[in-house]
Amino acid sequence: MSKAVEKANKAYPINKGSGIDRVMSMVNRKNGYIQGYMQAEKDLGWHSVDECLPKIDEEVVVLTDELNTAPIYKIAFGHIVDTERCIDYNGWNIPGVRYWMPCPEIPNE
Repeated sequence: MSKAVEKANKAYPINKGSGIDRVMSMVNRKNGYIQGYMQAEKDLGWHSVDECLPKIDEEVVVLTDELNTAPIYKIAFGHIVDTERCIDYNGWNIPGVRYWMPCPEIPNE
């Protein structure tokens, strides 16, 4: 069960004794909650490399901990490499990556 579904079940519990209209309303709200949660996870915040990884060659903002000084991290840009063609550090192009987030779109002027 994903975090989004877990949180939605907690926020919108469905009781078997409720009427069909109430159950359908709760299901719709729960589905909206799940979609919003998943979009927010995708667009916002730091992701642990233990939970998920970006696509190969997608440049992302990363927090590295090469010296094991957490919670003091170094911020950098990094990406997952094709391990058959490139030297890698646990799949990344730089060592010590612990967290990552997508790079925001920078508008062209």
